[in-house]
Amino acid sequence: MSAGLDTAVLAVAVPVAQPTTDTDTGSDSDNSQSTTELVLSSDTQFDIIHSNHKEMKVNVKIKAPEEIQEGKRESLDLVCVLDVSSSMNGASKLDLCKNTLDFVVSQLSPNDRLSLVTFSNSVQTVQPLTLMDEAGKSKFRQNVKKVSAQGMTNLSGGLLKGVSEIMEQREDGGKPNQIQSVLLLTDGQANVGIKDKDALVDMLRNYSPQDEAEKSKSIGLPFSVFTFGFGSDHNVELLKAVSDCANGVYYFIDDLDKVGNAFGDCLGGLLSIVAQNTTLEISGTNGSSVGTVFTDYPNRKKADSTLVVELGDLYAEEQRNILSSINLKFPPNLFKDAKEDTQMEICQVKLSCINLVTKKPETQSMGICVSVRPHALPMKAAEQKENMTIEIHYNRWETSKTMQEADKMSDNHAMKDQAVDLLDQNIKRLQKLEERSSALSSSSAITAREQCLLSEMQTDLAQCLNTVRNTTPANRMQKKGFMMNKMNKLGRERGNSFSNYSDDEDNADMDDCMMECSSASASLSVPTKKTRSIFETKSKASAKSRASKW
Repeated sequence: MSAGLDTAVLAVAVPVAQPTTDTDTGSDSDNSQSTTELVLSSDTQFDIIHSNHKEMKVNVKIKAPEEIQEGKRESLDLVCVLDVSSSMNGASKLDLCKNTLDFVVSQLSPNDRLSLVTFSNSVQTVQPLTLMDEAGKSKFRQNVKKVSAQGMTNLSGGLLKGVSEIMEQREDGGKPNQIQSVLLLTDGQANVGIKDKDALVDMLRNYSPQDEAEKSKSIGLPFSVFTFGFGSDHNVELLKAVSDCANGVYYFIDDLDKVGNAFGDCLGGLLSIVAQNTTLEISGTNGSSVGTVFTDYPNRKKADSTLVVELGDLYAEEQRNILSSINLKFPPNLFKDAKEDTQMEICQVKLSCINLVTKKPETQSMGICVSVRPHALPMKAAEQKENMTIEIHYNRWETSKTMQEADKMSDNHAMKDQAVDLLDQNIKRLQKLEERSSALSSSSAITAREQCLLSEMQTDLAQCLNTVRNTTPANRMQKKGFMMNKMNKLGRERGNSFSNYSDDEDNADMDDCMMECSSASASLSVPTKKTRSIFETKSKASAKSRASKW
């Protein structure tokens, strides 16, 4: 048996609880759990440990439900914040953005709302949040056509105005829609208003819930912010920090032909959200405590040392893997007279969210257990093998951090060679890990999805290595944007994992890998690949046809 792969064994002391809600489930007693509820499972670093073992890694795996049926999804309130400074005139960027906004309009339903805020020297709400019925769409398209570029870049003013549009009352008198998001599009540096990254992020967080009790539960904004940076002149760190603090994604667009793909990726995700306000709590039991958490998602520890990770929105069929270490401290005399292994719980996991498929709050709990052997009893070599799934996700975290370190090193041109060596060492480490995974028996083998992840990490690192090697002082920001996209994909497992929009033209190997993954097992789900590919394809076609439309 492979280490920690059997969820039923791991949870034998405290099995996975049925989701609880604050409303009566009535007659919902069909076999809908597999398609409407989140699936919670776990892996442990080892199946069996000695009683004096000090630390063990635990991976909690969350899989989102399948996508909501057409016509039943939650409606969207979307604010587009568009840079109209003079630099947007270059390379037809503004016209391309207008064309992409036309695509956004075409994908929205009558119950969705859309707003447009523009910024240059000053900030203007071109159109407040408006229902996207035929009249609303026509008005939006007319307003977009009138937009022109001039002046400087008051990025903070535009972003904060977009945020206030989300927070204010709706002009149509209706309630805010369940899903709310801000899209920020810019090609330049903030040269008017707030220019400091940390100051802007702090100000954004002031828009968190005003109720003190709610504030204490929240780490970031109650809605998402996605940022799109065009070309190599924008402030990469600022846009990445903004998206990170608001459960969004930063998109670096170095090739204008890929604008459609980036927007399709973003909009495809927003239109397939199946869970919101998703939080994961991990607490130690039987003397154990939570140590380090290996994730880029906002997290904190409560007074009782319970770890809280805020995952925000989940797209249809997405997976999240939250890896943490557990500090083990079993009662000293517990195994003194034991003659065999004892199944011990080492932590409790609680998953909470608003399930948009069932339209109800959902909570699941699970105990994670491990077999503990008295220290005096021997352990076979085969019993001491680490779980390969744990190793892969730990290396996913390490790879993201390696990219971050190499990015910072290569900002100093004199350290470029060291950065290349660092990335190369990581590639070799992953190659060895892949060789070991290939040698596993069928009962211990990793999933096809994890095999794809191993391959993709090596591909991403090789691309980062080539980017760093070709970095000059003139293209440093382009390098930084590219690498931050890669870090975000690995660190947060965002929905564009396994179909990175930046590489869709040049990544045929990964497409082949995905096809193999899809056919390897009927139960294997690649995050929202089906839904998001449709949006990406439509958006790309829309971008290519911009000349005829504008």
